[in-house]
Amino acid sequence: TVSIALKQISETPKRTKKKKKDIPNGLNSLILTAMEKNPLDRFESAAQMQKYLQKVKRHPNRTVRLAEAKKHQGASPMLPIILGVLSAFGIALVVAGIFVVKTLFFSGGGAVQVVTVADCMGKIANEELVSSLGKNYTVQFVEVFDKNVEKGVIMSQSPSPGENRRLKGGQTVKLVLTVSAGMEEQVLGDYSLQNARTVEIALREKGLGVTLIREMHDAIPGGFVIRTSPEPGATVRTGDIIELYVSSGEEIEYVYVPKFIGMDEKSALKALLDADLEVGEVTYEYSKKEKEGVVLKQSVEPDRRVAKFVTKIDFVLSKGPEPVVTTAPVTTTAPVTTAPVTTAPSTTDSQTGPETAKTTAAVTTDASTAPATTAAETTGAAETTGIAGTRENAAPTPGPPMETKMTGRLLSCTGGLYTFFPEETEGYPVPETLRQTPLFLRARGAFRYQGESPTAGDLVLLRAELDENGVPEDGRGLLMEKILPRKNLLIRPPVANLDYLIVTVAAVEPAPSALLLDKLIASALVRGVTPILVLNKRDLAPAACDSLAEIYRAAGLAVYPISVRTGEGTEELRDALFSLLPDRCAAFAGASGVGKSSCLNLLFPALSLSTGRVSERTGRGRHTTRQAVLHRLPLGESGRYCFLADTPGFGLLDFARFDFMEPEDLVFSFPEFEPYLGRCRYTKCTHTKEEGCAILAAVRAGGIAPSRHESYLALREELKHRKRRP
Repeated sequence: TVSIALKQISETPKRTKKKKKDIPNGLNSLILTAMEKNPLDRFESAAQMQKYLQKVKRHPNRTVRLAEAKKHQGASPMLPIILGVLSAFGIALVVAGIFVVKTLFFSGGGAVQVVTVADCMGKIANEELVSSLGKNYTVQFVEVFDKNVEKGVIMSQSPSPGENRRLKGGQTVKLVLTVSAGMEEQVLGDYSLQNARTVEIALREKGLGVTLIREMHDAIPGGFVIRTSPEPGATVRTGDIIELYVSSGEEIEYVYVPKFIGMDEKSALKALLDADLEVGEVTYEYSKKEKEGVVLKQSVEPDRRVAKFVTKIDFVLSKGPEPVVTTAPVTTTAPVTTAPVTTAPSTTDSQTGPETAKTTAAVTTDASTAPATTAAETTGAAETTGIAGTRENAAPTPGPPMETKMTGRLLSCTGGLYTFFPEETEGYPVPETLRQTPLFLRARGAFRYQGESPTAGDLVLLRAELDENGVPEDGRGLLMEKILPRKNLLIRPPVANLDYLIVTVAAVEPAPSALLLDKLIASALVRGVTPILVLNKRDLAPAACDSLAEIYRAAGLAVYPISVRTGEGTEELRDALFSLLPDRCAAFAGASGVGKSSCLNLLFPALSLSTGRVSERTGRGRHTTRQAVLHRLPLGESGRYCFLADTPGFGLLDFARFDFMEPEDLVFSFPEFEPYLGRCRYTKCTHTKEEGCAILAAVRAGGIAPSRHESYLALREELKHRKRRP
């Protein structure tokens, strides 16, 4: 095989014409081209050869000119390539020569030293280690957070231990040591009242573990964070577990529905309110068996378990037997048709003749033909208070009723039953019999259809029908006609027309949340309510209490540190409130367990509100105040009064749900920011991160508390991402 290949390479191929004379010229030249010794004269590929073969088929005697064409143009393309290769090779030789000359003659002299790289793994990175390595090493430390390796321990190195390095002329080994920085430390932020899912993602991105703990809460919406453990401001490290206490919504209490069927209205109303249920729709039906006002049907069957305070019961009440219209027969024993009834003089009343007797009989007989009337029609319409509230066509009221209108304030709203206290205003005097007297009434269903809901603190217009003694007997004749325009309305606490909001915070147990506190203050200011800050439990944490007082006094608030338990500061608070509150409406608000009810009991002993303790397990208070109730209270011996409310639950507004403020307007709810407004570099400065911001400069200089600015940033972010109410 080798000899054949050598023969093929060395010998010139024989002409095919010598073998077969009649072979076409085209095919002959094609074969000779394919067998050329010089590769440049052969076909470049089988495809090229196939192309020429097709030409030979069409023109058998046409000679293939491939070899001649390549001879004319083949050598020139290769020449630049060859010259380029030779040039590159020459440059490489020059560079290598320079390197060799530099190494031999310009290296500074000295013997080559071989250094074995030291093993630093597991050692403590410090100056002693660097000194022990000697002058042959240049050491660089790189810190990396690692929760599994103690801080300061060397985790890896480059080059690796045991490697040899040749050093000459003052060279050193560059040793890079990776050192553990331990667990990453960070300050835990305040995530209260933020979406729990968003908070969980943010914490996990920071390398923290998260445990969710669900709790019922009647003020914070479901799915939002109540608090964290550890508390905001604590230093945590990578891998630490953060407990998120998440609201499951309002804690629901249940009750079994009483049997109302067969009760009269007043008994049914009392049983309904005792069960903490609401009145729904009331309708009427005639009944042959039951007298008027007796309950015939109820929408929720007896003994069914339902939620307190929100479940409404519809009632069907009896209207009594259906009236029957009868016609009496006409008596014809006398010529009644000719009796001159209409022309008889009035003086004939004294006559006793037979004509007069016939006339009287005739009149009586004619009247008997009129339809019978019910007792309600003959006695006039009156109103009563029961399950239906104020309604017409009830039991008769002796004597003509006296109607009057007056204004006043709602003190409480429980189960659809309202407590009203008269207040004399221009054009609406209060009768002497009703002065200083609370009244109980219900509102008609028109309020429900108009989308209005009477609230404690509302000023309302009342229509009253009074008996001959000037009082609405048993609450009859009282009708709430109109809710007068409100100065403001707070959702939590649910109070209208507030002048002051007394925000109560505990120094400890439960610990104060700056974000929650600042949110409540901002919500009060934007509604035109003046906030007053009461810091309770100073006896347990005086330093923390005083520090908090300093922050909010600098914000322009009236602050009163007190201790309900020891009485410290309560006299000063009482004097301040008694001077501010005459004829004003105020509300106590704050987190459960901070001492709102205890503080009110101390200031106004006649209240005797129920109080609760802070849960040891959850660290929050149990809600002991059920409804928002206004108390009309005397202010010392001055003879003047105020309206004061104790409110249920947190009394905190959720900006994500109540979009009463634009993000740009939030800055005006932080009074200490006001001196710096208009002094920023940019007209539309958001006071979050801009260069030249006067408020940020004040924070850095200590003019504004950092916690207040952090609350501003958090609240502004919530307002930006809130969902608009329809």
